Amino acid sequence: MLLTTQYLDEAEHLADAIAILHEGRILVEGTLAELKALLPPATVEYVEKQPTLEDVFLALTARATEKEV
Repeated sequence: MLLTTQYLDEAEHLADAIAILHEGRILVEGTLAELKALLPPATVEYVEKQPTLEDVFLALTARATEKEV
């Protein structure tokens, strides 16, 4: 069965083999694992998470409730 799609997440979940086309030519083909192996290793980045207004609200109302008890 041949599935053509521009939704890459769909192809990632449904396909056993993948061919990537660019300007009418197949650039590369293989399994998802084989295609991922063509890329450099992933890097890990840490991003400082700032509290949202909801986080502030929940923290402050929890403290106020604790003081009342």
